[in-house]
Amino acid sequence: MVHRPWSLEGKRIETLTVTDKVTPMSVGLAWHREREPTPAMQAFRNYFHDAFLAPQQLSARR
Repeated sequence: MVHRPWSLEGKRIETLTVTDKVTPMSVGLAWHREREPTPAMQAFRNYFHDAFLAPQQLSARR
């Protein structure tokens, strides 16, 4: 990913530093069970699995 200071519509994007504590967020993915995932869909799922699987969930699966 590359940061750019403007949107696709040409509007300026401002970066703000968050000073308040950010609470944890859950990430979920859903897909149609009767459809075979494309390679792009599988790569997307794998990325989220690797990036967001909580350490306690990871150790519980081993």
